[in-house]
Amino acid sequence: MLDTVKVASLKVFGDRRSEVESKVGKKVMQICSAKLFDKSKALHCSVNWVDDESSATFCAIINVFYVFDEEDIEKVHCDVCRDTHNLFYCNRQYNCNQCSFAAYKYRKQEKYKEMKRAGRYVLNRDK
Repeated sequence: MLDTVKVASLKVFGDRRSEVESKVGKKVMQICSAKLFDKSKALHCSVNWVDDESSATFCAIINVFYVFDEEDIEKVHCDVCRDTHNLFYCNRQYNCNQCSFAAYKYRKQEKYKEMKRAGRYVLNRDK
């Protein structure tokens, strides 16, 4: 399952909207063309325009998100748990069914399903 983390919010200002669009395009291309060390990770951007009637300048906010696969974290957690269990309890009989991390994963997946249903409901309602 993919997980996202907000990395940064960048504000771009300009006197004309076309000037701001050009700056935003350059920034987004620079961010998205960054080489990452792992193929299961990616950077995503979203652009929000700030409409301020009292200001003479245009403003856009670029939100940068880091998207990664959660399986790496799960694997490391399970490996550490097994190693710790072997070292401190001196046996190799561990019970993954009693692990609290499994319950956490289940609750997180249920939350994702709920958010997905709600998002689809909103999208279908607005048609």
